[in-house]
Amino acid sequence: IGWIVTPYDPFALAAHPQFLAPSFVHPLGTDAFGRDILSRLMVALAPTLLVATCAAAIGMAIGVGWGALIAFLPSRLYNTSLRSVDLVFAFPVVVTAMVLAATRLADTGLPNLPKEFNVIFALAAFNAAVFARQTAILIRSQRVSWHTRLAIIEGTRYPVVVYRHILPYVRHMLMVHGCMQVSINIIAEAGLSFLGFGIQPPTPSLGRMLYEANSYAVIAPWQLLGPGIVVTALASSFYLLSQQLERQHS
Repeated sequence: IGWIVTPYDPFALAAHPQFLAPSFVHPLGTDAFGRDILSRLMVALAPTLLVATCAAAIGMAIGVGWGALIAFLPSRLYNTSLRSVDLVFAFPVVVTAMVLAATRLADTGLPNLPKEFNVIFALAAFNAAVFARQTAILIRSQRVSWHTRLAIIEGTRYPVVVYRHILPYVRHMLMVHGCMQVSINIIAEAGLSFLGFGIQPPTPSLGRMLYEANSYAVIAPWQLLGPGIVVTALASSFYLLSQQLERQHS
């Protein structure tokens, strides 16, 4: 609801109220272009959460299927296939995002691609690798349970075995890991936006606001407080949620 309840226009430029300190009129002050920082923070929450949650959801969807295929391979192929997951980790997320930003996949004319597609795709690739390894290990451990072995002996197809006899037992741990990945994605998106490879202007983003505030940290240090506190609070909240889910499961 940040787009609806902002006290000021987050995109309106004003020459006079530059670098205003926090006050009752502007609770977090104004930036170098006279824009209200609180209003821009409220608007920046939506694209940041969109990128973090979409990347985690896409990564989970791909990674669970990827990991399920690996888990039912023979032991030798299983160990070899896990190396395919490690191959994704060999490419740093920042470098991958830079390459995707250079190719500008979101500007190729394909329909319904958001501006944030590049960073979502980059983060989702790493999330998929994380979920693939996690799923493969969890399913591998559940394969030795009596109900799974009975289903395999009865000739049940592997997709049905995974869906009916394994996923209900590992679903909770995947949800815990999903919340943790959202927390990591929030930090990663802020870092990419800080470097200029995340959410692109004019859409406000937390990382971009930190980058702009960093340039004027000496004369207006309060500009760093709002985006920094919000990034920390968002990431911490999803991390604490994952810990709470894990405690409930145990």
